Amino acid sequence: MLQYIYKHINHQTLTKPNIMKKLFYILFAAILCAGFAGCGSTDYKTSIVGSWTNYQDWDEGIGYTEYDEGEIIVRFKADGTGCWLEDGELDEYFDWEIDGSALYMDYGDDDVEVIQIKTLNKKEMIFSYDGGESLEYYKAMK
Repeated sequence: MLQYIYKHINHQTLTKPNIMKKLFYILFAAILCAGFAGCGSTDYKTSIVGSWTNYQDWDEGIGYTEYDEGEIIVRFKADGTGCWLEDGELDEYFDWEIDGSALYMDYGDDDVEVIQIKTLNKKEMIFSYDGGESLEYYKAMK
């Protein structure tokens, strides 16, 4: 069997330049695979847990509205509950759930708000209620 393989191997394929070229392509493919593996999906469910303060809104018809830090706060708990606070006072409770980039906030009595998450990381959250015509900007509280 080995004699058959040896007879049918093209000896030019085993030259040093061809081996180097093949190693280069293998290494390049491995780097690409590692790069794509590092671009996994974002886990919004764990990223959103915590307290966030609204610092700015943008509305197409109005422009930017600035807020003082702590003026409007939203808290998301890991158990799927949360609350809104305005000027340090409790405004309302809600249950929340995330499906893809859609955040569902259920205030009870069939009052469910669907919010599109635009950005969510450890420091900043940006979302839209109406498909992008207005945006709300939040930063994580320490």
